[in-house]
Amino acid sequence: MKHNTYNIFFGYSPLHKFILESENEIHETANFLIIPFETKFTRKKVHNFTKFSSNHLLLSKVYGLTILFISLIGKRCNVLITCNEHSPISILIKILCDPKEIWVCDEGNIEINHHKEINLTKYKIKFLLKFIISLGVIKRRYKDNKISRIYTLYPNFIKKIIKDKNVRIIKLQKNIRNPKSEISLNHENILIITSPLTENGNAKYEGQEIDILSGLFEQNPKKIFTIKPHYREKYEFKYLKLIKQYDNVNMIDAEYVSLPIQELPVLWGEVIGFHSTALDYFLCLGGIRISTLSGIVDSQHSNAVLQSIDSRVKIIGYDCKIQD
Repeated sequence: MKHNTYNIFFGYSPLHKFILESENEIHETANFLIIPFETKFTRKKVHNFTKFSSNHLLLSKVYGLTILFISLIGKRCNVLITCNEHSPISILIKILCDPKEIWVCDEGNIEINHHKEINLTKYKIKFLLKFIISLGVIKRRYKDNKISRIYTLYPNFIKKIIKDKNVRIIKLQKNIRNPKSEISLNHENILIITSPLTENGNAKYEGQEIDILSGLFEQNPKKIFTIKPHYREKYEFKYLKLIKQYDNVNMIDAEYVSLPIQELPVLWGEVIGFHSTALDYFLCLGGIRISTLSGIVDSQHSNAVLQSIDSRVKIIGYDCKIQD
């Protein structure tokens, strides 16, 4: 049986799209894209799939993976470029297409994620299940011998993890702008970067993030807040009540909702979030005040995050008051 050989790119978030389109070596190498979004590379072979969240029906997830399974039959992979080598789709590609080498594009906060994976029972169980289901194909992060490149925002921490492993480590492009050249920043104009805590099972109770944000808006009536939802949140319903309830709260323009932070115009003098890679991005920009609400969440997940959070990030207390 003759097999077609491809260099496969797999990604699923707006930030993964940004990586695909901004990293020259990646989009020049990949010729088969497994993605849920539109891309400017119209001449490449594309398999579009629906990005499933944790609350999708199991039957829908199985159906989506079955369609992908059929599309991968008869294909071989020279280079697998993946934004998550532990995802079910990456596992499927590795089993069916047997890539000769793997490039990992990890845009997340490696230190925080590594801390969670080795300390939280939830993540330990997820890894064990993937290891068993994949018959040992899945190994600890960055431990697969086929990994030849790692694209990351944190090259120094990656070096500590892989130690003497012969892997090329490449720093991801951040597309950093100088905010002061764009606008005179106002610390009363605050961007709220939300996180899908309820959707991911990382809140202490359903809708906790809404209650925390409500307290924040209530305690700081003279501040102006703009909500930037996470792309996987059903934000039209989730935050509509808050916007109607508080005169000092609005939603970011619709055209920006699905964009990664790197592609937004820098208009805010202060940014508040929970635990998001986006906070790290604003730290790199400089000149912007960064705060986190994770200390109020008080879940096992958020407490693990706080142990690895950058010392420059201010932790907002239970009174939800923002210090001038």
